[in-house]
Amino acid sequence: MDKTYKYLGYLFLLLIPLIFAGFYKSYFKPFPNFGKDFDVNPYINSIIATLWVVILIAQPFLIVNKKLVWHRSVGKFTYIVFPMLILTLVSRIIKTYDGGIYKYLFLPIADGLFLVMFYSLAIDYKKKTAKHMRYMIASALVLLGPTVGRIGPHRFGWSELLTQNV
Repeated sequence: MDKTYKYLGYLFLLLIPLIFAGFYKSYFKPFPNFGKDFDVNPYINSIIATLWVVILIAQPFLIVNKKLVWHRSVGKFTYIVFPMLILTLVSRIIKTYDGGIYKYLFLPIADGLFLVMFYSLAIDYKKKTAKHMRYMIASALVLLGPTVGRIGPHRFGWSELLTQNV
């Protein structure tokens, strides 16, 4: 790993408080006292997305600590986790579409396309470390959209139309 990226895992750790702040109101606050119209699908999506974030955080630490066998094993595990992440995202997009809330479709679709593109490129370049690493960083940056898109309306009163579906 390039010396300049030695602390990448620590940078990715910053995703945890950001995600908590962004998703607190809609995901963490109601837990475990759910209402009668409780929908399990967003929680399945959030569990898989959390697993994805844990993988993104763990991988740079595995590289820095020269645990290449573990890094590759976890990387192969993403062949299962990533499609599940995209499938749950698609199911959320379909639910939004079926609910007639079209104004909230653009950003999740764009985020999903960017995730697929960056992950696919990272896998395509897995033997070219510099490119692989940069595409994985880009895939992590995509996660900031939904996170900041929820922090904005919840914490700063931004218009929901400018951000993400809350």
